[in-house]
Amino acid sequence: MTISARLAEIDIVLPAVVKPLAAYVPAARTGNLVYTSGQLPMQAGEMTHTGKVGAEVSPEEGKIAARTCALNALAAIDALVGGSGRQGGGLRRLGTRFQRSARRGQRSFGVSG
Repeated sequence: MTISARLAEIDIVLPAVVKPLAAYVPAARTGNLVYTSGQLPMQAGEMTHTGKVGAEVSPEEGKIAARTCALNALAAIDALVGGSGRQGGGLRRLGTRFQRSARRGQRSFGVSG
């Protein structure tokens, strides 16, 4: 089953691949591995959230931004592997980075699900 077919089963549609904002490719394949980079919270060519989580961006907005980034990464992978993007091997690792304010006492939410 392809990435987009599995997501369609759970009512998620992959967005169009976001055009890179710098000198990188959204996804690259090496053997049976695919790497992505530069996935930003962009929809329809616009950045949806900017700033640090806990300062300019609320934790709830940060979760939405992280989901957008993850869907953009999956869209880049699906565009690269096309019909060969089967679940057989599965997703091995999803790493994320986001900026958080330095205020103490804030709970980190990370990325899950």
